[in-house]
Amino acid sequence: MFKFIWSCLKNYKLESSVIIICSVLTAVVDLSKPYLIGKFIDKIFANTDYKLFYKYVLLLMSISFLPIFVQWLSCILSAKIRTKIANRLVEDMIHTVHGLRSEFIFNTDMIYLSKRIEADSNGIADFAVDSFRRFFIYFSMVGLAICYLVSIGLKWLLIFLFVAIIHVIAYRYLEKTLFERSFAVRETASRYFTDFSDNFLYAHSIKLHSLHGEYISSLRNSFAEFFIAVVKEAKISFWFRASSLNANEVFNVIIFLLGGLDVLKGQLSLGNFVTLRDYYALAMESVSYFILNLARIPPPLSVSAGGG
Repeated sequence: MFKFIWSCLKNYKLESSVIIICSVLTAVVDLSKPYLIGKFIDKIFANTDYKLFYKYVLLLMSISFLPIFVQWLSCILSAKIRTKIANRLVEDMIHTVHGLRSEFIFNTDMIYLSKRIEADSNGIADFAVDSFRRFFIYFSMVGLAICYLVSIGLKWLLIFLFVAIIHVIAYRYLEKTLFERSFAVRETASRYFTDFSDNFLYAHSIKLHSLHGEYISSLRNSFAEFFIAVVKEAKISFWFRASSLNANEVFNVIIFLLGGLDVLKGQLSLGNFVTLRDYYALAMESVSYFILNLARIPPPLSVSAGGG
């Protein structure tokens, strides 16, 4: 996975380095908010110092506006790299197509092929850049969240690991079916929208040769396949999301039970109790990203024919 992503980004080392820095800063800012809110709650309950109150309010306001510039810079750099990678992939495939046998070129729907190459090139570029950026965001998030869980009690780390393992097991059980049905949706969607476009692209010939019935029939058949694929994917996606939601609900119950008891015993402050839930949510979001988005590599662009 990382070898594939690096193969796409290795020619853009400076931009990639800046994106890494922006990603880590984004994670730090996102984690700073619940931490400061927790400390804010503890300080408010501990005393009525108005200066301290305004200090925390100003700090929270500053942190809220800081990500705007960071995200803007990351967005611009990501767009530049994505566009360059997609164009390089398109050029590589054009060279490949130009070197194929004439029989393949004459017997292939080149409009459909060009659409697939363009869509796949953009898809691969988006996947590589977005995965690269998100990896460092979520890696930083889960690392800092684990450090926080350890700081307030080792048992909270063990509980988090237990719930995360349940989530991973549930995904591994559904992974193959989820991938196959997602792939089927993309394939049937391509055929459906190709038939849809053909009805407009060849409208003159359809009218001239009275082919309206055949083209509409083809469109309906491709839509039926697309519709079935969408429904099947929705079913398996529901069960995957349900497993994630159930894991979250289990941890929420544990937090309210054990965390509430610790608050009553004075072993956990109210601010840490509030922060605990936010940190867990961010950490589990990171785990979900890793197991869902980095488990598989997108299929490389290829043309099923030998060279000329």
